[in-house]
Amino acid sequence: MQFVKTNIGLVNLAFVESIQRGSDGKTILRLANSFAICDTGFEEMDVLVGDTIPNTTGAQALFMDVDDGKVSHWLGPIVAWRIVGTDAIPVLTGGDECNFILLPSGQVDELYIGLFDTIDDAKADFLNRQKR
Repeated sequence: MQFVKTNIGLVNLAFVESIQRGSDGKTILRLANSFAICDTGFEEMDVLVGDTIPNTTGAQALFMDVDDGKVSHWLGPIVAWRIVGTDAIPVLTGGDECNFILLPSGQVDELYIGLFDTIDDAKADFLNRQKR
């Protein structure tokens, strides 16, 4: 469960029926019988309240880091996908975020960037961008 701090206290996001952008930059949450106002930005709130579905695809989160010109990588579990508009955003344990998804085919999807045939191809591209 996720909660957000509002003018009426903590609100469980599972009970948010819809959200609206307030004129003052705040977000208005429509609940079953009331409204609440929070300081969390509309775009961030839109992601938080998106529908989630379990990850049954076998895809894994791929993390990368550069140290002394060498790229290391490690994998983590994707427990679910949060649907926001037409995007599926991976939900990871511990609230981590990732930019790379290792697909069951061995390909690597870099979110909003492109698809690589292998982890090595993704690592090479990642290293080249770090050098710029």
